[in-house]
Amino acid sequence: MSSHIIKEYSYMGGAETPVVSRARIITDGDFEEPDLPIFRLGDEAIGDTPEGLFRKPSSLPIAPRFCRNHPKNEVADKNNQPPPAPEVDPLEKLREEYEQKLRRENQESYLRGLEEGRKQGIAEWTPQAQRIRQALEKAMAALSQRFETNIGALEKSIGDLAVFLAEKIVGEAVNRIPDVVKENVEKCLKLLAGAGNVIIKINPADYDVIKAHLPSLLQRFEGKFTFHLEPSQNISPGGCVLELDGSIVDGRIETQLENIKQHMKILS
Repeated sequence: MSSHIIKEYSYMGGAETPVVSRARIITDGDFEEPDLPIFRLGDEAIGDTPEGLFRKPSSLPIAPRFCRNHPKNEVADKNNQPPPAPEVDPLEKLREEYEQKLRRENQESYLRGLEEGRKQGIAEWTPQAQRIRQALEKAMAALSQRFETNIGALEKSIGDLAVFLAEKIVGEAVNRIPDVVKENVEKCLKLLAGAGNVIIKINPADYDVIKAHLPSLLQRFEGKFTFHLEPSQNISPGGCVLELDGSIVDGRIETQLENIKQHMKILS
């Protein structure tokens, strides 16, 4: 006499919550454990009569459709099926679509506002930038003009200072070195064209110096010139004026300093 084994299981719901529905699995011969997340409750051997198959061995209800391995019964294992997809709330879906659209429009509005602000800023600041540029150009031109004026004044001051220093140096040299007048007369004689009697006008303080130097001058110029000395208060010490047949060579110290001043003006 073959026997049947009734196995009792309790199926578990979500979060390990027991489901109230229970079932018996009836098998003939070797029992094969079901691959379900269940807890086994107990076994009971019963007879092989049809009445015995569906006899209640305990207070638990019998659900033949859960006998998956029984050749005569098909068990519908609900827990083996994938959970049904959650129902989508139409209002929730509409709210999400509206939020996405709102975010997209906000981003587009933000970018559009940036571009419009940039264009407006350029349009507003371009005239002002031009005015600033023109003001800077005028300021630079005025500064350049002022710089040129200051440079010119500085050059004039430097020239005047140079002449003043030259006068001081020459004056000191004339007072300290009596031979200055001799060198000055020789230099002016070289500038005379022709030959003949030369009138040498000098300061009375230099008369004796030039008189003593005349033999040397006659020898140096080999009889080209004869000399006549003429003292003059109009000529400062160290200077001289030479005249020959209407030609005049001005060797006064003042004249030489003025020539230096004019030369410096040309250079500046």
